[in-house]
Amino acid sequence: MAITLSSQDYATAFRVLAATARHPENIGQLVEERVLPRLPKQPALLDVGAGSGKVAERLAPHFSSLTLLEPNQAQLAGLKLKKAKILLEPLERYHSPETYELVLCSHVMYHVPLSDWGEFIDRLLTFVRPGGYCLLLMAAARGPTYELCRDFTDTQRFSEQVIATVQQKRLAHEVVAMMSGFVTKTFEEMYTLSPTGSCDSKPGMLVRRARTASPGDAS
Repeated sequence: MAITLSSQDYATAFRVLAATARHPENIGQLVEERVLPRLPKQPALLDVGAGSGKVAERLAPHFSSLTLLEPNQAQLAGLKLKKAKILLEPLERYHSPETYELVLCSHVMYHVPLSDWGEFIDRLLTFVRPGGYCLLLMAAARGPTYELCRDFTDTQRFSEQVIATVQQKRLAHEVVAMMSGFVTKTFEEMYTLSPTGSCDSKPGMLVRRARTASPGDAS
């Protein structure tokens, strides 16, 4: 069922969802519980599409080095991570012999044409060290964020398409479903979100392990 909100209510809803989501905390918990125990000491992190850098800040204590790719300089305004190398470029322009124990790609693939997803994932995996992981995150097709997006467009891509792509490529992977909570400061904000259903969304999270010396190999 489509939701009906005014332009002002839409703006309020998106502001609340974007500003208060538990996204960095969720990723940090996932990495701490499911990934770090399987990595060697002092691992390296590549964050593709780092955005504001909040996720990198959350993960920074666990990694000896961090490389952040973010083509939008304004997104990184105010970010201060002493051990991070920040590059203002997208993945397709990043060329380096470096590889990493963890390659993170969080909510980036919405901006990649679906026909290019297979090639995009292959490129991510070229930067994963043998025995390392590539962590892909996309919103699932449920919850308030999905309802808001669906009301604007029916072409938005979600985690189900990522899972299908990885399965078609026959890559070893794990799927982890998580819930992302939101916080409102006023009753008016809570009331604005109420037409979308629950104030929680459930992003689908996909973990793929590079098990051989050729991270792009199917298992």
